[in-house]
Amino acid sequence: MRRLACFDSVEVPPSSANEAEQPIKPSQPVSFSLGRFAIDNEGITTFARVRFTPTFANFSNKEVVALTFNLRITNAFGQDIIVTKKDLDIIIPAGKIIQSPKYYFWEKNPASESDFDALIGPISTGRAIANVQIERVAFSDGTIENY
Repeated sequence: MRRLACFDSVEVPPSSANEAEQPIKPSQPVSFSLGRFAIDNEGITTFARVRFTPTFANFSNKEVVALTFNLRITNAFGQDIIVTKKDLDIIIPAGKIIQSPKYYFWEKNPASESDFDALIGPISTGRAIANVQIERVAFSDGTIENY
């Protein structure tokens, strides 16, 4: 016999009344929101690869048209696996959160050791951490902000 437990909802009160009422405030007008890792398995004509797709939030009152960011991917021990600087042409309307249409990937190279070999373990176990720091933002009105 199997037993099934079902709960309609479980409510967890905040640790303090002030904590529940404080809105989230961004540290800068345009910020990294989320990063997704994915693993593409090897096919007949393709090598296995890992992908990283960033999502950015625009809390400013201007439209973003491009940005430069530093990407650092670390393993569970905090050791750097990837450290790189990237430019991204992306339109992010004011007040919106947009996932990048472009992703970054590292492909398996059977002939030599590659970044893929260092990334596959931490990504497959869910222990890879992406740290994205925005360096510059270009807005549709032609202004450029450095962070």
